Amino acid sequence: MNASISSSTPPRAMHISEVKQSPYRVSTIRRANVEPQSITVMVAHAKGVADYLGLYSLLQRETKHGREFDPTSDLETDYVCDGHVYNVRFTPVPSATGPWAPNLAMLTIMQHVCLVLTYDASSSSGTSESWEELVAGCERLRGRREDAVLAPYPFTAVMIVAIGDESDGHAEGEGDAPMVSAAEAEAFANQRGGLFVQVSPKTGRGVCDAIGALV
Repeated sequence: MNASISSSTPPRAMHISEVKQSPYRVSTIRRANVEPQSITVMVAHAKGVADYLGLYSLLQRETKHGREFDPTSDLETDYVCDGHVYNVRFTPVPSATGPWAPNLAMLTIMQHVCLVLTYDASSSSGTSESWEELVAGCERLRGRREDAVLAPYPFTAVMIVAIGDESDGHAEGEGDAPMVSAAEAEAFANQRGGLFVQVSPKTGRGVCDAIGALV
C-alpha cells in the first residue's frame, strides 16, 4: 500500500543548491545525452514590488546560491526534478507592441513559459492599491489572449506571488492589516486556474519552493 501511494505522488522539484548538498541526489541526475529543459518565468509586477530582477535576487538570497547578484548577467538557475535538469530563466513580460512580442508565441511552442504576478502584501499602506493594479494587469493579460501576442499559446502555468506576509508587518492592530487577505488572493488565483504563494521580502523565504512548483 505504501509503495502504491508513493508511486502516485508527483516528484518534487529541488533547487540545484539543495541537490548539491547530497552526493546521492547528484548521482541521480540523468546526464547522458540529455539536454536541460528550458522554462521561462515572465514576471509582471505592481508598482514598487519585486519585478523579474527582484524575484531572482530573492531566490539567490533564500538559496544562498550563485555569484553576487548582477542584473546585467543572465537571470537563470537550475532545478532538478525526477533526475531531469530544468534551466529556469527570469524575464519581464514583453510589451504587446514591443520588438519581442512576435517571438512570444514561438517561444511557447519551444519551451514552457510561466507567468508570475507580484503585489505588495506587507501592510495596508500599499496592499489595496497594489492588489488592484495586479488584478487590472491580470485581466489585461487575459484579454491579450485574443491578440496575436499570446493566442493561441497560453502560459504553461500562472502564479500570484504576495511579497510580504503578516510576519513582515511593522505594527500590530486592525489599521495595519492587509486590505486583501491571503485567502482572498488565493481564491482569486484558484478561480483563474493559477497558484498562490507568499514570499518574504527580507529573506526570500518561499520563493524557492514557489518557482519549484512551476517546474
